[in-house]
Amino acid sequence: LHMNPFLSLYNSLLKSFLLNERLAHLLSDISLKIHNPGFYCLAGLKGNLVQKYHRAFVDPEISRAMETLENLLNELHGQGNMLKCRKKSIQFITWIRGFVRVKKSQHPALEINLDIEDSLCPDCLISANEESLETVFENLFVNSIRAINSRRQTDPLIVGHIDISVRKIKGKIRLKFQDNGISYKTVSGRGMPQLRSIMQDLGGSIRKYDKPYRIYLAFPLGEGLNKGDSR
Repeated sequence: LHMNPFLSLYNSLLKSFLLNERLAHLLSDISLKIHNPGFYCLAGLKGNLVQKYHRAFVDPEISRAMETLENLLNELHGQGNMLKCRKKSIQFITWIRGFVRVKKSQHPALEINLDIEDSLCPDCLISANEESLETVFENLFVNSIRAINSRRQTDPLIVGHIDISVRKIKGKIRLKFQDNGISYKTVSGRGMPQLRSIMQDLGGSIRKYDKPYRIYLAFPLGEGLNKGDSR
């Protein structure tokens, strides 16, 4: 309870957005991790006060401190989400290379190929956030792995392929995502609508084709780039 002045100061600093990018990202992760556990602890503290120290619980100062702590948890979680999801300039080529490198280490049995157009500037920027990009590409990888595993049920010797090509066309980064799996039954069918919503929020687009299966993504280039350069 005596930590309230410090927590208020911390909350003010967080809301000021004067923290550097790495620390802001770290704080957003912390806020997401402590939000639910924090409320469980707070609920447990309230429960103990009611059962064992009911007189203390009705004390106005303690009640006010409890309310302040609950509001802080709500604000911290909200600010964490804002920091985590706000758009910023991201070097997409660097990001996609790092993402694919992780996937290769996680799935050594798959052949994952990343083909980036030679003329594409390695430091080209898009306006996005890591959270949205990870959601989109994690969904695509999960779908491809399920499709490949479905094919392996009839052809166990098949080697799974995931091919990603990145091009710059008419001021946009255009990406094709393709695998050698087969169609499989879905439970909810909510994946593609979610991806369309995310891509729309990022100012981009997503298109899906069958026979053969392939996904096309388009991201508008960020400011400060030569958007007049096109193929």
